[in-house]
Amino acid sequence: MKSPPDYFSTLRDPRVESTREHNLEDILFIAIASVICGAEKLE
Repeated sequence: MKSPPDYFSTLRDPRVESTREHNLEDILFIAIASVICGAEKLE
C-alpha cells in the first residue's frame, strides 16, 4: 500500500519554482490532517 506522500509526489506543482518555500506534499498533508482534526475555515 502506498503512503500518502507517495500519492502526493505524483502531482504536478503549478507554482513558479523561484517562489516556492514549502513542498507541495507538505502543504497537502497539513491541509488533510487539519480537516481530519476538525479545522474550520476562518472568515
